[in-house]
Amino acid sequence: MPTLATSGPGMVTQRALPNLLIDQTTLAVATSSRRLCVLQSGSLRCAQPDDPKVPMRDLTLIPGFDRDVAMIGANERYSCAVVSSALKCWDGSSLSPSSVTEIIPSGIDRLSSGAPQCAVTATGGVKCWSIEYQEEKKQNRLIVQDVTGLNGEIRSLSSAGFDEQHFACAVDAQGLKCWGNNFARPLGSRPGGVRNLPPVPIAGLETGVTAVATELNHSCAIKEGKVYCWGGHNFLGELGDGIPQALGDVVEVNGVENAAQIGVGPGYSCALTNDLRVLCWGDNELGQTGNTSHDVCKQPNGRADAIEIPCNRHPVEVRGLR
Repeated sequence: MPTLATSGPGMVTQRALPNLLIDQTTLAVATSSRRLCVLQSGSLRCAQPDDPKVPMRDLTLIPGFDRDVAMIGANERYSCAVVSSALKCWDGSSLSPSSVTEIIPSGIDRLSSGAPQCAVTATGGVKCWSIEYQEEKKQNRLIVQDVTGLNGEIRSLSSAGFDEQHFACAVDAQGLKCWGNNFARPLGSRPGGVRNLPPVPIAGLETGVTAVATELNHSCAIKEGKVYCWGGHNFLGELGDGIPQALGDVVEVNGVENAAQIGVGPGYSCALTNDLRVLCWGDNELGQTGNTSHDVCKQPNGRADAIEIPCNRHPVEVRGLR
């Protein structure tokens, strides 16, 4: 089990199940609630069976991504790839060149985990991008920004978001630093602006962090084999500390040791351990934690009768992987 990836909601399941569309030539997978994409033989292939305009039930070669694809990623609007060191993204609206946007023309070494909103350049820098709507011109505008304030080798980079919303974290030579949208207060008391630059340390995780994963509402990091999470509301147990509300601080996830990789999605989190176990916690309404065992969490809805949702306040092991 070389990698761990998480994304948006999918089909209801109670255990990990094989996907018969993906064969042994697949090197990477990128998913969102809209589509499934894979990296096969240096090319990008995607399926989006429920798309009303361009339904594709089988994995289909995306024009412009037929060779020299090195890495792939996805958010809720775009599927992206590093192609001959350029970052390009496909919006799924057609199979014509007009549906492909060149975000950064050259010099990209690797993409961020999570959403492909950021990338590490060949010179070691970090660039992030967004597509923002200009009301006065009634059109979208691509914004690419160099992230300053990071130092040395970028050991882990994760981002989340789409359009104007964006949040990202990086582990550099000095430690963990984050920036971007602070809507769910993942940056603590910092103002809630869209970019929130330069990157700032997260209290309690300034040093010793080896990996980080972000989502717009919450984030998790690995420090000395243990997992720590922060941000969000924790209504669904996504912070893994067993407390049904967020206290605003970084909390340790109970029951995870020797973590090697971390991933987060909307309302849930997962970790891959050194002994190849996958543990997940948080929202389990659609089987995100891969286990039938669950608690019941209450999601506020503005009325007295909060919505009861299956969840896991503590990590459970994903069934079907061992």
